[in-house]
This record gives sequence, C-alpha cells and structure tokens, in this order.
Amino acid sequence: MSLRDLGFSVGEFSGGWPGRAMTATAHEAVCAVLSPDDVDELVADRGLRMPAFRMARDGKLVNPRHYTLASGSDTASTVGQLADAEGIARQLGRGSTLVLQGLQRFHPPAGRLTRALAGDLGARVFANAYLTPDSAQGFAEHTDPYSAFLVQLAGAKRWLVRPSADAPVEEVILRPLDVLWLPAGWLHAGVALPGSPSVHLTLAVNPLPLTDVVTAITESLIRQVDGETLPPLPADDAQQVLEREVDRLAARLRAALQGVDTKELARTLLARSVEGTPAPADRVSKALGFVPSDAPASTRTTGDGGV
Repeated sequence: MSLRDLGFSVGEFSGGWPGRAMTATAHEAVCAVLSPDDVDELVADRGLRMPAFRMARDGKLVNPRHYTLASGSDTASTVGQLADAEGIARQLGRGSTLVLQGLQRFHPPAGRLTRALAGDLGARVFANAYLTPDSAQGFAEHTDPYSAFLVQLAGAKRWLVRPSADAPVEEVILRPLDVLWLPAGWLHAGVALPGSPSVHLTLAVNPLPLTDVVTAITESLIRQVDGETLPPLPADDAQQVLEREVDRLAARLRAALQGVDTKELARTLLARSVEGTPAPADRVSKALGFVPSDAPASTRTTGDGGV
C-alpha cells in the first residue's frame, strides 16, 4: 500500500504539507489493515500491555483498573498492566472508546502501511486505531501537534473540524474507505453515528524538525574542535584574549561549515526521518543461526538440537 491507496498523490504533498482539511477515497484493500477479528485477537490473545492501549469516554480517560488485569494476578504482577478482554468489552458497552496506540509496532498490516507512507512522504508515520460504540464520543474537541490521515475502516463517524477556535466549524462524515487529511493544530472532535459503531485509523505524520537538521550540522562542527581547549586567559587581559580566540574559532567554523558534506548529511537525515516506522527484522532467529524458510537448502542450518 502507499499514499495512492489512501486516495492522494505524492504530487499533492510535494510542495509542502497541505494547510487545509481534505477528503479522499481509499482503495478497498485499506480496510484489510484492521478487521474485527484482528481486534479480537489483539485484545484477547496478544497480551497487550499498557501503553499500547487506553480507553476514553465523553472527553475523559477511563481509569485503567476497569480494563486491565488486577495487579494481584500472577501474570500482571510480573509483567504489568495487561489488557483484560472482558473488562474492555464492558467498557465498550458503556460507551467508551478503545484506542490501540502505536499499532504499527505490534500489528504487521499496520506496519506495512505506515512504512509505505513513510517512504512516500519522507516522514515518520505512526498508527493508532480508535474503536467507538455507536452514538459515543471518546475525546472532546482538541488539537494534535502532528498532521494525520483519518481513515474510516468500519461504521461511520461525524467529525467537526476547524483551523482555530474563532473559525467556522466544518462537518465531515466519514464512512468506510473515506479519508480525511487533518493539518497539525486543527481543532477536531468525532462522534460515532447512531446505530453505527466506528473503527478508524489515525495515521500520524511526523516530519523531521528543522532543529534536528541544525543539530546534525552542529554535531559535524563540534567534531572539528573535539578535545581542544582555550589557551590561558591572563587576568589583566582575559577579555581581549577571549575575544581574539572567539573570532578565530568563528572564522574556523565558517570555513568548516562550507565543507560540510551535505549529501552524506542528507542521507543520514533521510534515514532518521523514517526511523519511527522500521521494518521488523528477524534478528533473534538469525542470531540463533536460522535462515528464512525460502532460502536455498544448502544455506539452512538445523542447529545443535537438530531443529
């Protein structure tokens, strides 16, 4: 999947991050990223641990003790706050929204989608899933520091969005395969329509901050003077000596700045810009000496145990 599968083109983002809300229609394959069966498996069988999930109702977070295993249980006392499927179901029945946070970390289809988007946009992408009972609202009107694609997977949700508190409100109703691009800082609130429980993905886009670029350049300059110190500063002439040394260092750094390898720096920054959505690696199995099942038979190993 890619940006095109969300109904947008790379060209729409080539000139900068769109500053207005936009809607599109996603490819039907996007709905397969998270199915009701997937949710059941994640909640009941995967041993999810906070903060991979949370719940909210009517603008307030629900106390985790209502939907996590009791601290006195053998497992929870060892591992931490684990998902209690029955408790989550009870809270959903009371109108609470379930949020699966950082979904790309533990649900491979979401990981593949976020990696494809990260490649298209050159920015880190994270996925959260929101499951809201019909007619319910999880979060009150709020803003987020990131732009996002809101992708409706099931049911329908009514969104009220506006760029600022003094701007008119725009109503957007999302149904399956509808996608809403919401710029960073926009006020928004969503309510599931009556008789229509809602499942949607929020694909948060986190571009690399310019301060990270400045930091990378600064680090390259710091390496130019690593280990060096100022000369002695005589008490009767400290100000003038220090001024002279600062002037010399400034001139030296200006020259060094001209020689910064911008191509290498850009390669490093590009890799860093998508590091939030890495592809899973079989590091453990490889460390044990295993190879992929489709590798040539001559390269496979059975290990000491004859596995």
